[in-house]
Amino acid sequence: MSKFEEHEITSFFSILNENNIEYILLRNIDSELPRNLSKKKDIDIIVKIEDKHKLEKAFLKKKWQKIKHPYSKVPYLYSMNPFDFYNLEGLHIDVAYEIACRSIITRQWIPLDQRIQEDLWKYKKVVNDLPWKYILSNEIEMVHLLTRCIFDKKTFNDGYIRRINELYPFSSREILSEYLDLVFFKFRPTLLKMVDNREYHIIINEYLTFKDY
Repeated sequence: MSKFEEHEITSFFSILNENNIEYILLRNIDSELPRNLSKKKDIDIIVKIEDKHKLEKAFLKKKWQKIKHPYSKVPYLYSMNPFDFYNLEGLHIDVAYEIACRSIITRQWIPLDQRIQEDLWKYKKVVNDLPWKYILSNEIEMVHLLTRCIFDKKTFNDGYIRRINELYPFSSREILSEYLDLVFFKFRPTLLKMVDNREYHIIINEYLTFKDY
């Protein structure tokens, strides 16, 4: 499978870092970045809305193209800021300005609770010796991966399961529970029990049939 060269990935993150753009890498499943990103995949980041125009200016200066987002026809809820999509010679960057998930029924994008939006910036983790500087806190990454699997992908694939299992022992159960309550409400104890037991194969069906709200 054809992959991007490492210098293409590091060059992209250099633009963000050199222009002091406030961003967080949303996912790096199976450590695909910076050396093993398939040319069929893109890089997902979240950027502070205040830096939207700074980001666009920096990208266009480096000859990146702003192109139509694959989800551009999907309506947004709650005045959510539309995603942006950038391209340079086949390397695609998917830019979000809120952390969100898709409605299971309508497939519309819905931003997660405002507390999560605020805390993802407040508690972002600084990483060293990597092209990117910032990742989500353990607890918010857990919420992001769980909502992505349940609402967006409608499946738990092996890469996501490995990352969730890696994060879970190092996540504060109290903080994680507080965040998950904002998304899953009374289903949260059941969800965490299944994560504890690694019963990923039944989570989605259990959620869809849960009636004790």
